[in-house]
Amino acid sequence: MKFLLVLPLALIIMGGCRRNMPNVTAKKPLMDSLVAAKLEQVKTLLYKREDQHAALLIDSLQPVIGKLDNVVLHAVWLARKADVLQTQKKSDSARLVILEHIRYAKQYDTTGKLSLDAQSQYGEWLMERDSLQSALRYLEDANYLAKKVDSSQIPKICYSMIHIYMRLWDHSASRKYLEEGLLVSRMPRYYSQAYSAAFTSAYLAFYTRIEQFDSAAMFYELALKDTVSFSQPYYRGVLDWNMGDVLLKKKDYKGALVKLTSGFVNITRYDGPQAILYSTMASINDKLQHYQTALAYADSAIKIAHEQRKWESVTNVWKMKGQIQEKLGNYREAYRAFDSALAAKQVLMDSSIAQTAQEIQTEYQVKAKDDKILTLAELNEANQQIAEQQRTILASLVVTFTLLTVISIMWYRRRRLKTELKEHALRQQLLRTQMEPHFIYNALAVLQGFIHNQQTQKAAAYLGRFSKLLQLSLKNARCPFVSLDSEIAALEEYLFLQVMRSEDSFSYQMELDPVLEEMDVYIPPMLLQPFVENAVLHGFSSLSAAGYLKISVSKRAKLLHCIIEDNGKGINAASIRKHGDKSSFATAITVERLQILSRQSGQKAVLSITDRAEEGRSSGTRVEILIPYRLSPPKDYQKTNQ
Repeated sequence: MKFLLVLPLALIIMGGCRRNMPNVTAKKPLMDSLVAAKLEQVKTLLYKREDQHAALLIDSLQPVIGKLDNVVLHAVWLARKADVLQTQKKSDSARLVILEHIRYAKQYDTTGKLSLDAQSQYGEWLMERDSLQSALRYLEDANYLAKKVDSSQIPKICYSMIHIYMRLWDHSASRKYLEEGLLVSRMPRYYSQAYSAAFTSAYLAFYTRIEQFDSAAMFYELALKDTVSFSQPYYRGVLDWNMGDVLLKKKDYKGALVKLTSGFVNITRYDGPQAILYSTMASINDKLQHYQTALAYADSAIKIAHEQRKWESVTNVWKMKGQIQEKLGNYREAYRAFDSALAAKQVLMDSSIAQTAQEIQTEYQVKAKDDKILTLAELNEANQQIAEQQRTILASLVVTFTLLTVISIMWYRRRRLKTELKEHALRQQLLRTQMEPHFIYNALAVLQGFIHNQQTQKAAAYLGRFSKLLQLSLKNARCPFVSLDSEIAALEEYLFLQVMRSEDSFSYQMELDPVLEEMDVYIPPMLLQPFVENAVLHGFSSLSAAGYLKISVSKRAKLLHCIIEDNGKGINAASIRKHGDKSSFATAITVERLQILSRQSGQKAVLSITDRAEEGRSSGTRVEILIPYRLSPPKDYQKTNQ
């Protein structure tokens, strides 16, 4: 049975945002004071679960807020409006209001406190939508900001972090935020009865999770004494439900049924139907052999989980229902239930892989956009420098012959800037060609095939290596020079994926000179990649025997001697020399980059492509490159990597 952690939102609303609305009653006009009091009343109504009254009050304040010139009140109104929409189960509308809150805070907030509240609220919204990784990013940023500008927000943020890590089964992180939040909430300056009750309930859930039932029972008794926070039926229901889970784990099924029933009635009365509540009630009735009641709860749980698209819950409840039918001897119905569980599990797997693929593509698009903005900024800066130097040269022409030396220097600098501009343009072209959309689509298709064939280990390995390749490719494309280790690592990730995709139709070997392993060597990125791709995509296509690719890198004086050799179909070297202008776009870029590198380093870079058949050997292609290298990174290397 899936564990339920009930952490009521109203406790956060009651205890949170204590300092995001300063006291406006003393120095502000009367209207500001009245609005501030009304916003505080909305928070109290939400705490008391009087959601309808809170909605009417927050809507009545909207025309007044628009007329007030008060940044704090406007931001607090947006926060309370989002809270009201959340209680009304209008998550999409709440998200729009929260995003407006974030935008407004970034535009007008000078203290950081309003931005802190907006960030933490969006993290809580993502948490409710099961986007736990995204929620963690926002809440971690909010926690860092809270320690700088408003430590009273720490208990509220820690409370949300506990919720996430409990769902991720990370006990050490859960305990960390329990202790951190409780420590701050007990400080006299920030003490709140709502926080005290909230962390008491959280400790009860935590000790239940790690099966320290005596400690859980102790916190249950402590919470019962908190008449302020648990006087409302809803909060008493939350407490009884968590205690019922303790009794359930201790196999006191009759006692658990009493507590769970009490919690079920009070929680659903205010929060409405929840799949986990119904599935738990089905489980406890199953254990007490109340099979018909268990089946009724299970049917309700499946219906609710379908509506909420909780496919993991759908799968688990169908399994439970199949087991109950099997106990009743209804084997036909049991078979149908198990079959429905398998169907739901397939939907779960498909949605999971689709979400992962979407996250990878989104991350790649964002990083590519950042790279484009960075490159455009560099080009714009270089163009401005050229324009300034042109004006200097024109002014220098009217002076005497003695300034010719200065003019020569300016001319040299202009040539150097043009070379840098050309190199930047080539790097941008390379960035656009290094990761073709077809490669991404094919990679995702291979990953989908592994999932459908239930090759989970292969799928996990493939996804991990594909993610690492994206990271290396985007990182290397930002820098004019990268370490040789990073370049080799990107090649190995690419070849690993291609071998898995082609089902081991070819093999490869990487040889690195031991001398280079003891050195820090830096070269331009993506010099070897185009020729490796040509060998894999074209050299091995329609090849009857298994392909073999060998890549060796050795040191020759102040140059790297790189050899890429395959046993593929081969190319006609004479044809290449004759029709060199028709060579591939990637090869043309590489040749031009090597020419620029030769001018910069003073060492001649050489590219040689030969057909092995012309040398009297078996078919295949041999590519040799002599690359000038550096023993230290460029001055902007560290800055670019950051």
